[in-house]
Amino acid sequence: MVDWVTIDFETANYSGSSICSVGMAAVKDGEIKGRFTSFVRPADGDGFASFNMGLHGITPEMVREAPTWSETLTGILAFADGRPMVAHNAAFDFGRLHENHYDVA
Repeated sequence: MVDWVTIDFETANYSGSSICSVGMAAVKDGEIKGRFTSFVRPADGDGFASFNMGLHGITPEMVREAPTWSETLTGILAFADGRPMVAHNAAFDFGRLHENHYDVA
């Protein structure tokens, strides 16, 4: 059986660079073997859209002390450990990952 990792992002607003949360699960032999979750301090200064907060319930106060995107991406890559990644809304989630991975110094 193939090992894989699932990933899901939430954004603060309509900007792809406003990631405010990530959740991941590692699956091995059909069972969840680990999880990685983190709030993320959004990179852009556009704030939180009411629509987005209504979807995920994450507020500016919840991410005020959260890690930056660079710090979070380090954790994401370490958790994925080269395994294939899947997402329920792959166009959105992988789009966020692709768009923002260049922001790492």
